[in-house]
Amino acid sequence: MGIVKYIRDFAAALFKDAPYTDSMLPQEETAEKEYFLEGRYRVKKLIRETNLSRVYLAESSELEEVVIKHYKYEPLLKREVAAFERIIEKGGHESLVSLVEYSLAERLIIMPKAESDLYALIKVSSSASQRKGLDPRVVYKIACEIGGGLQFMHDLSMVHRDLKTANILLFSKESKYGKREQLKLSAKLADFGCCWFDGAGYLEEPGTPVGTLGLMAPEDLQSSTKSPAADIYSFGLVIYEMIAGRGAYDVFFDFETRIKKRFQPLPENEKIPLKIMKVIQTACEIKPENRHQSQLELVEDLRKALY
Repeated sequence: MGIVKYIRDFAAALFKDAPYTDSMLPQEETAEKEYFLEGRYRVKKLIRETNLSRVYLAESSELEEVVIKHYKYEPLLKREVAAFERIIEKGGHESLVSLVEYSLAERLIIMPKAESDLYALIKVSSSASQRKGLDPRVVYKIACEIGGGLQFMHDLSMVHRDLKTANILLFSKESKYGKREQLKLSAKLADFGCCWFDGAGYLEEPGTPVGTLGLMAPEDLQSSTKSPAADIYSFGLVIYEMIAGRGAYDVFFDFETRIKKRFQPLPENEKIPLKIMKVIQTACEIKPENRHQSQLELVEDLRKALY
């Protein structure tokens, strides 16, 4: 089977009513709710809904705002809870989102409320100025934070497998997005539902790609890998998006072209300084062994290119 047809079939299965395939995750009905955990959390609004979960803004009985992720499928919840428990057992990390509590019975996890996410910040910053992308100081700060969180996971033999700007949450007491306020933002990596580690269990068929198609490493498009090198590739594309103001492959609207381009060297972008572009291209090498060997090595190369 050709790689483009293989990925197209995977995408078709991923985005229909039941994720992946009907046989792998049976459909479970979930109605919208007003309260969770015996009334201790009151729903204020539905933030978003996907074919996998509903995400709510809620208020605790102590009047603290939180985010509730209500899963439609129990196996997905169990994998994310297992990832949280592994991270917490090893002391946690300041750049990985924390867990308030969870309930297997009600199929939910509760997390602190963030100000926004990196995807939204990039969009707001791009539309607010003539210049695309974020301030270089902000790019480096976020890269340091997320790189540290990813390195912590890799040291625990965990691979995130779904690194993207929408999964990087931003916390701050500030609500504005000016340059000064952006430097006060604290970035934390979230969404461990695709995370792989020993004992995590499998929700997908062997060899099935896992993650977000637009940021998958070439080897992940062909099979489900368990290598930190795939996270490094995605991290490179996240840095690209922060600087350019859009994803590296967003310009290609045709699905087949997007996939084929992933097996070619990442082209230069005139909006990204050449030194920085070289760092991103190394992170996004087609062959995993040619990429940076760690997140910290990638961040250090980015520092040298920026300063």
